[in-house]
Amino acid sequence: MLFPVKPLTALPDREGFLFRHGPYQVALFRVGDEVHAIDNECPHAGADLASGYTDGYAVACPWHCWEFDTRTGECRTVADYDVETYKVVIEEGIVKLELPE
Repeated sequence: MLFPVKPLTALPDREGFLFRHGPYQVALFRVGDEVHAIDNECPHAGADLASGYTDGYAVACPWHCWEFDTRTGECRTVADYDVETYKVVIEEGIVKLELPE
């Protein structure tokens, strides 16, 4: 199911944005006209990835600097600690997030 988040132009470029819906907390990251979404919780110690440090398509956990690729969810710091990714669709300038029902 697609959930509207906000207009693309309202998302901060190269910063995280936290979207909450039911049990889901998703960190969205805009790089130009692209938006990628990953699970917000760092699998190491539970830090909020949306408030992490971004560099292009990478976000570093604000607590211990574990780095994740926002496009794939891959943990670049420790193998097998990847985070879930979510599909993002941009329709008529509105960012929409696909979440399981």
